[in-house]
Amino acid sequence: MEKIGIGIWGAGVWAKMSARAMLETSEFQVVTCYDPDKRNREAFSAETGCEVSESEESFLGFPGLDAVAIFTPNFLHVEHAVRAFESGHHVFVEKPMANTSSDSNRIIDASNKADRVLFVGHNTRREGRFRRIESLLERGVVGIPVMADITFTSSAGLNKDLGSWRYNPDLCPAVALAQIGVHAIDVLHYLFGEVRETQAWIKNVGMEGGIEDVCLGRMEHPSGFSSTLATAYSVPRVRSLRILGTGGEINTAHEKSVLLKPLGAEEAERIEIKSVDTVLEEFQEFAECCRGERAPETDGAVGLAAVAVMEAMIQSSKENSSVQQPGRTG
Repeated sequence: MEKIGIGIWGAGVWAKMSARAMLETSEFQVVTCYDPDKRNREAFSAETGCEVSESEESFLGFPGLDAVAIFTPNFLHVEHAVRAFESGHHVFVEKPMANTSSDSNRIIDASNKADRVLFVGHNTRREGRFRRIESLLERGVVGIPVMADITFTSSAGLNKDLGSWRYNPDLCPAVALAQIGVHAIDVLHYLFGEVRETQAWIKNVGMEGGIEDVCLGRMEHPSGFSSTLATAYSVPRVRSLRILGTGGEINTAHEKSVLLKPLGAEEAERIEIKSVDTVLEEFQEFAECCRGERAPETDGAVGLAAVAVMEAMIQSSKENSSVQQPGRTG
């Protein structure tokens, strides 16, 4: 089977890691890359063996290009995705899909008009523990879910370069949400359905320069189930989720295990979880989508839903009020 020619737009560290996964699928040939930083694109080319494009125009018109993977800064996703669709390519865009719901809808509209695949890089939901938790919830092992608490944090902001776009609130509003919290939001959507109301507190606590490095949020899901989110960009890494139901508790603090404690049990059962290469899995699926064999799990609607909650949380924090039906326009 002929390989899918893919181009990499934005040749940073995550793009390199993702390109390795693309090549490991044996479904893709990385044919070209483009990054406005010449050193980045040449280093990427040296590592992957792809050709270097010297401009956006030559990149989008590169011979044999079937799909584009976008790893550029968040605020550029909308422009780059729309141009890629207009050039006739399938598009993988890293999370968050865009900074706003309106920009997310522009990407969706461009995908529909071009009749090309739109795949959003929400890989965290693919972790084995979250797949297992989804199965446990479907089986009703903790009865009716009543509440959940999810904490996703990173210390990346303590090693910041204040000249980076990530630390410019006009380009990356609420960095803790955009870089870390969006993963947690998508996991909650995957497990419990999209949020219909949210209230949030976003502040600068641990970083210099007034950067909003902490977000605490409350969300209500369609069934009336409530969840809380804590995310920060200035503390040690945590990726935990605790779910309480009428019949017990599910708890996971890392990728390797899930604790299940039925109501009345003295001790929790430890369920061991096999490691999953979530990036490899999503690019295997993206290849199948490009070949027309399936639809994306994390499509434009999924990407928009996460952005809408981010947008609503920012609004809620500014207005000190809850926000209903966050930001959905498509």
